[in-house]
Amino acid sequence: MLEVLSPVVQVVTAGPDWPAIAAGIAAGVVGLAGIGGTIWAGRISINADYQRARLADKRRIYAAYLAAIYDFYAVVRSGRDLTTEPGRSKLEKATKLIFDTECEVSLIAPKSIDQLAVGLAGILFNYADALKEQPNPPQPAGADPAREELVGRMRVDLGEPLQADA
Repeated sequence: MLEVLSPVVQVVTAGPDWPAIAAGIAAGVVGLAGIGGTIWAGRISINADYQRARLADKRRIYAAYLAAIYDFYAVVRSGRDLTTEPGRSKLEKATKLIFDTECEVSLIAPKSIDQLAVGLAGILFNYADALKEQPNPPQPAGADPAREELVGRMRVDLGEPLQADA
């Protein structure tokens, strides 16, 4: 009968199997670290995708606003009589396009860029009003420097290098 009790006594007196416990804990920690790393990498990836999408959206909106400005200049420089109804409607469409795209800029741009866009739009709107009253008013004062400063700030906001003068 002592032979039967002997293994039981050895188990009780030997104590816990620390290497097996440590291996189990280590495996659990490694598993949790893997899960945490996967979650962290997923969040980083999602954030990077969001930033790329936001930058692409800004680029699209900025380009649309600048295209509206150039469209306005194209209408003004077309040589058409802007006091007649067909000329006036082209001018009104160009002005509305500036207003519409400036509203988009105000939603996505930093305040300094939005203020410049609003200021440039105001200069061009005042010029459009003058064009309706007289066929050849003086060029809009301050429009070109305002546009150049706006384009520079937009480029910086998009992370693009400033173009050096050639």
